[in-house]
Amino acid sequence: MQYCQNNLEVGDPLTGKPFLVNYGGFRYHPQELAFFDWFYRTPSHGTGGEYSFEGTFESAQRLCK
Repeated sequence: MQYCQNNLEVGDPLTGKPFLVNYGGFRYHPQELAFFDWFYRTPSHGTGGEYSFEGTFESAQRLCK
């Protein structure tokens, strides 16, 4: 799900898409982040061609109309 707005930060496009990390007996709730290439619609430099940390975005963002 992608919304059009002009003031995005790296976590904004993925708000509400949590993932859990268990480490040292604690559970962490980091936020997934979009990579630079997603915002600029350029070929991904991410591992495996992904556009976000956990791979939710597999292609660059669409144009807002």
